[in-house]
Amino acid sequence: MKRKILFINPGYSLKDLYGDLAESGNELPPQTLAGLAATTRQYGYDTAITDCAAMKMDMPALLRSVSSFSPDYIGITATTITMENAGFVATEIKKSFPDVKVIAGGAHITALPEETLERFPAIDVGVIGEGEETIIQLLSCMDSNGLIADVTGIAFRGINGKIVITSRREVMSDIDVLPLPAWDLLPPIDKFYRPPGDSINRMPAIGMVTSRGCPGRCIFCDKITFGRKFRPHSASYVLALVKDLVDRYGVKEIYFQDDYFMASKKRLIEICNGLIEADYDLTWTCTGRISSSIDADLLHLMKRAGCWQICYGVESGSQKILDIIQKDTRLDDIRECIAKTRRAGLSVKGFFMLGNFLETEGTVKETMNFIRELPLTDFHMCYFVPFPGSPAYHIAEQYGKFDKTWKKMNLYSPKSFIPHGLTEERMKEFFRKCYRAHYLKPEVILYFAKKIKNMRVFRKLIASLIAFIRFSFVSK
Repeated sequence: MKRKILFINPGYSLKDLYGDLAESGNELPPQTLAGLAATTRQYGYDTAITDCAAMKMDMPALLRSVSSFSPDYIGITATTITMENAGFVATEIKKSFPDVKVIAGGAHITALPEETLERFPAIDVGVIGEGEETIIQLLSCMDSNGLIADVTGIAFRGINGKIVITSRREVMSDIDVLPLPAWDLLPPIDKFYRPPGDSINRMPAIGMVTSRGCPGRCIFCDKITFGRKFRPHSASYVLALVKDLVDRYGVKEIYFQDDYFMASKKRLIEICNGLIEADYDLTWTCTGRISSSIDADLLHLMKRAGCWQICYGVESGSQKILDIIQKDTRLDDIRECIAKTRRAGLSVKGFFMLGNFLETEGTVKETMNFIRELPLTDFHMCYFVPFPGSPAYHIAEQYGKFDKTWKKMNLYSPKSFIPHGLTEERMKEFFRKCYRAHYLKPEVILYFAKKIKNMRVFRKLIASLIAFIRFSFVSK
């Protein structure tokens, strides 16, 4: 008889994640779970996914789903801010199904495995780092009642209750060996998932990651899960991913969410040429990094292949801030790269962070002036958060008041870290001013007006507009 595993994406409130900007937030398919599910299915396990977040599923409904599928194993994913909720889900499942083995994974438990398992006794095993190879070895071991201490890359409780952490598994050198994500196990993509309001172009839309690891030195990013070495899917694998989404799910828009999608110029050219040859009815957007390697010919090729927007991590308009967070960019480099992208006919979304190490009212004003100066079409700002797993986590207390409460590590609320010399109230005030500095530009208002192409896009943009007005002028 086949063994069964149910993967769960715990529910969460968009309000909890995005605060007053919840209506402009996004709900994108959990690719990590879809990838793990594809792997376990490939190895013969009867596999299912319950996406509580997308389906707005409460605990009684989740327990009914678990009962209906009757799994031998439960796999739960969580980020730092959703870890408390994931722990609650594990606890409630264990109460009703004590024999089910509960496995948790993700960047948070990779960074804090011992603390997480101590806080949530209902979690039997934590997966550390990349999960595909580990989950198969772990399930095989538990199937045969073997010693899980022999499994590489996990945390579990020993006989005396002490947390045992096994040796770290090496990262995968070739991620092309992985099967395509099991999107079919998720709720219908066109009904349950949506892109963010400020990046919306067409629907159905999906976000996905095509590489692991980032060579950047930025201190705010988790480096312990995937490492700094750039390990991409090949262009042929990416094109197979796209074909699957277009042919089977009617996807018309893709957001390539890699930490650095454009890291390999050769791969990017091959992807673009493949998309041009396939001639899909598809548009896409991706992440980029301020770099002199981005040339006009490459940008024009991307546009021909359907790219309409590149998202750059600008972070700050203060060189002092860029240096302390080890962004390895100069303000003039940012200006040149964004101008070059706009000249190629592509939209540019700038990512910014407020409340960085050494942030002052003066550096915030430099950032606001930079926002007004740059020819950005889209804008996104969050608060600086020293997440577990990032270099910043270990030194944050040197630069400000740092509350390590997991639920407070929210990118859209200054509850976790406040730099010396600033207050929560002042940070919120500056945050709203930065949003107004961008979105009240006449050219930006006109840009979004031109994006209204159908009723679904119109409704999403209106909801985002209302959220923006409430956030910028009403919220305190």
